Amino acid sequence: MKIGIVTYHRSHNYGAYLQSYSLSHALNSLEGVECEIINYNLVSEDTVYKKRLRKRPLYIPIYMKQDKMFEKLQEEQLLSGKLVLSNTYDDVLDEADSKYDIVIAGSDEIWRIASRGFPNIYWLPGEHNFRKLSYAASGRMKLSTVTDEKKELLGKLYADFEYIGVRDEATREMVEATCPGKKVYRNCDPAFLFNQFKPKETLKKYICEKWKLNPENKLIAVMYDRPDVISQLRKRLGREYKFICITRPMWNADKNLCAVTPFEWVDIIGGCDYLVSSYFHGMLFAVNQNTPFVTIDRRANRSNLNTSKLYDFLSYTGMEERYHIASEVDDAEWKLIADTIAKEIEEGSTDFTEIVRSQRAGFEDFKNIIRGLVE
Repeated sequence: MKIGIVTYHRSHNYGAYLQSYSLSHALNSLEGVECEIINYNLVSEDTVYKKRLRKRPLYIPIYMKQDKMFEKLQEEQLLSGKLVLSNTYDDVLDEADSKYDIVIAGSDEIWRIASRGFPNIYWLPGEHNFRKLSYAASGRMKLSTVTDEKKELLGKLYADFEYIGVRDEATREMVEATCPGKKVYRNCDPAFLFNQFKPKETLKKYICEKWKLNPENKLIAVMYDRPDVISQLRKRLGREYKFICITRPMWNADKNLCAVTPFEWVDIIGGCDYLVSSYFHGMLFAVNQNTPFVTIDRRANRSNLNTSKLYDFLSYTGMEERYHIASEVDDAEWKLIADTIAKEIEEGSTDFTEIVRSQRAGFEDFKNIIRGLVE
């Protein structure tokens, strides 16, 4: 059985790359399944990462190196063939009709109406020969912002799917509200399907040797867009704490490792003593490797918590205490965050094993769906 996946595999983003890599490889490991990523991208999306060069000229060499790395690795994915770069999708889906038995939409934020046009390829619009499934798809928007006309179209699009798997409760609510009676499943993010982790007990030594870090220091990986998080924590934690930026370079970091490969990025998260993140997939790979973490959400406020992917996962797994809203963090809360970091590193007892087990168990149900279709 041939399966095609439509997702954001072209993004110069660690989480986007790893979710597409992990899902395609997990499905390809099933007996009787031949899976690949449909190599398609919108014209506008293919150039979006070049715009940051104008915004942060100081770090142009780092970003150019990062872009080159992603472009090389993307061509090594399980791809359908040569990249189709277009703002239309009819020809791509017509070809999929003759090539695939199943097309899976997902994972990631493929169902956001506000960006990339609506409808687009990720809703798999139209009548087709292949069976339509979604896996860990996300829309994350308030239904009150969607027009009645679009709600009606959403309902028709969702009705065509044989199986709908979503990543968060906001997307579940969106599907159930626009397509009443449709069964909706909550899937784990493909980050939990990644299976190339190095042993935790050797990772800190490994990353210290590879990137010339001092293993005697307490290493904090940082995934944040502004340097204030480092400034606030440094003055409260002391000199033995060293800050390593692994997404966007910061002038006040002790080390900027922002052009490493996705697999090295995973190693750094696992080898550091702590992670401070405003990024979703960084948090998930910390959970996967028992690295204690805290999230500081730059985009959320109390009125839109239900659309925060960080809060959704943490509340779903009972870890709300690890969630903070950037606009609400005052001196007292910075002290609380710093004290928590110091305590968790000192105790060294973080264990997310049960959460990881529970997340991965959900994928077994999806595999059974695929096996049933294969048979």
